Amino acid sequence: MSTALKKTFSFEVEKVSDEDFKYFADLVFQLAGIHLLPNEKNFSLVQNRLLKLIRKYNFSDYSELAMYYKKEIQNPNVKNDFISALTTNKTDFFREEVHFEILLSEVKSALKTRNEVCIWSSACSIGAEPYSMAIHLKENLSPNEFDRIKILATDIDVACLNSATEGFYNEQQMVGLNPILRSKYFEELAGLYQVDPKIKSKVHFSQMNLFNYPYSITKYFDVIFCRNVLIYFTPADREKVCRSLSKYLQPTGCLILGLSETGSVQIPELKLQSNSTYRRVQS
Repeated sequence: MSTALKKTFSFEVEKVSDEDFKYFADLVFQLAGIHLLPNEKNFSLVQNRLLKLIRKYNFSDYSELAMYYKKEIQNPNVKNDFISALTTNKTDFFREEVHFEILLSEVKSALKTRNEVCIWSSACSIGAEPYSMAIHLKENLSPNEFDRIKILATDIDVACLNSATEGFYNEQQMVGLNPILRSKYFEELAGLYQVDPKIKSKVHFSQMNLFNYPYSITKYFDVIFCRNVLIYFTPADREKVCRSLSKYLQPTGCLILGLSETGSVQIPELKLQSNSTYRRVQS
């Protein structure tokens, strides 16, 4: 049997070495700002997440995968596969629901003084967050008000963005969504649920790395969501990202982090209010 065939049918891969773990951890930090400490949990995470890429590229172990990346990581497809494998894309519709009430309040206030109100979901994953925004605003604003809303959704993971743009979700991904909203804003197709075209058209998706400041954005936002992302960054990088995001807020706009991230950022540009909501400080 050829070496290639042996690799294809072999599912026994040695554990990632300390040296290879350090290489992968340094690489994902460089590309995405994700900080992986050398502990048992993260060794297991790297092994499990990268195993599918070892199989995809028909390699025999993590060292061979590391050597491949050292030569090919600048290839956009290779880079995107690596980032997609090591980024965590846990998301739910209306996750941390209190934030959507804050969003509505902020939007209603902004609509009183501006013709267009802009919202940014800065780590949108597979789209549940920005679509939840659009659904909540559709439910609670007049048609004229809703027409004046613009939603930008970005993520570093191209695979997630492609999924979000298609707008299809399986039964497990729909768990927790109000049945009334499910029937109103999704169409069931062969066991999947597709988001309503009117909601889908409200959201513009684009790839973005939050560490690549300045961003290719020309708008200022009344609300920016950056939830449950900073927990993967170092304290210095949390501040760096939040300082960058704050520059794209309207003078009285707010940045909303995950509930577990409350108080994790202390910079003069932002003032903590409540429920992990930070208000831009006017200079």
